[in-house]
Amino acid sequence: MATIYSFSEKIASLQKEKNYQEALDYFRANHSDFTIQQIGEQSTLVCDMLHCFRYAAHLENGYCFLQQYNIQINEQTPENVLLAYGWLIYDHYKSIHKQYASKTTHVTLEDLAESLDADAEFNTEDLASKTEEIIPLLLRFSSEWSCKLMEFLIKIVLKTEKQKSVPDWAFVVHFCEAIDPEKLSTNIVTVKVKRKEERKEIKMASTREEWYAYLSKALFETANYASCYDISKRALAHFKVFHQGYDLRFTEHIAWCKKEMENTEAAIDELEEMLKMKRDWFIRKVVAELYLEQGELEKAYAQAMLGISTYGNLELKVELIELLSKLLDEKGESKLAGQHYLLAHLIREENQWEIPAELEQKRNASQGISVYKLSNKKALLTELSIFWYKIDPNKKSKKTTQSTKPVEYTGIIKKLLPPTEEGTAGFITKDIGGEVFFFVHSNKQIYNLLREGTRVKFYTEPDKKGKGDRATKLRVI
Repeated sequence: MATIYSFSEKIASLQKEKNYQEALDYFRANHSDFTIQQIGEQSTLVCDMLHCFRYAAHLENGYCFLQQYNIQINEQTPENVLLAYGWLIYDHYKSIHKQYASKTTHVTLEDLAESLDADAEFNTEDLASKTEEIIPLLLRFSSEWSCKLMEFLIKIVLKTEKQKSVPDWAFVVHFCEAIDPEKLSTNIVTVKVKRKEERKEIKMASTREEWYAYLSKALFETANYASCYDISKRALAHFKVFHQGYDLRFTEHIAWCKKEMENTEAAIDELEEMLKMKRDWFIRKVVAELYLEQGELEKAYAQAMLGISTYGNLELKVELIELLSKLLDEKGESKLAGQHYLLAHLIREENQWEIPAELEQKRNASQGISVYKLSNKKALLTELSIFWYKIDPNKKSKKTTQSTKPVEYTGIIKKLLPPTEEGTAGFITKDIGGEVFFFVHSNKQIYNLLREGTRVKFYTEPDKKGKGDRATKLRVI
């Protein structure tokens, strides 16, 4: 008869060779030669068995194995067993969300589950409880693997809860508050993502930054406004650099918590104090929203305009652009509102972000706005920049003229005037909205191709008579 040592060595050898199914079959055929105590006391054997259950995708059976052999998860549990158990939990989370891709045949271990249902369904509440149990135990060890596992578990628990249709934010508060953030890593990971057929590198938030972000969100959702306010202020003071837009959310939580605890005026005062230290476009957006809520349209509009003209990534400003669209609508500026609705739609479409039904409806209903291609975004931005930054299009510095390429527009010939000996004139409706005058000499090749309804590409230049812009260098498309 084999010894417990040779039995363990055989399991270890099969596990190292990745013959996980064979290792499980060998255990099932020979485990009765040994007592429950003999097997349970062999930490290396226990660790190897948990690895086999994990990689063979028999996760529930791993828990049954621990219970069957009286293996306790507590302060006396060896680190190697804790690690194997923790990764079992981690993969179980992934399997629930169909991220675990194994297609192996199910193994029935009747002898390990006489009093347990080995195929019992474990929901995320069970896993969350197991995770809460293991995290403080992992903190006892300072090894790289224990720290890595702990942070993987924290992230997957929080992300799993957030992905639910109805997240249990009270649980997130309880889970986060049981963890000391000072023991979490501040390391930044760079990942590659595919966007519009291109691979881009994105820096992800550290585990400590995510802890602050999830706790702030959970406290806000559970109406713990005072605590949310405090944790958000702590986060802004703690980190010098933020990722995934978390600093914007902390700022927003500070404002809305202040509003809920006191009043809108107090929230605005808080944010205006912050603006004295940091002229941030997002803070101005939130101030604009608060003013709009109070019915202060002009003050809201002034803050939104200051925000849109303040330095910042235009894609991140999409909600500010949508807010500015609404404010312009309220002011009766239908053309400008339509252009902003269109820009917000193009940004969301370009980044494959969700397009709210209201935005879709507003974009389609806006005066002079049809369905356009993304190629119009550059021309649209040129026109809106004149509005945002109060640029005089007829007064350009030599530096600007040399460094800026002319913008090519597209549109449809709306009207042709009666031809003369010199040529023909007319008006083009620009795809981004508005009309522009043109004149084509009769000796130009395009002259005989011009018809009302014809689509054209063109550039613009200031009219010499001071009557706005005129189209030049027309081409039929």
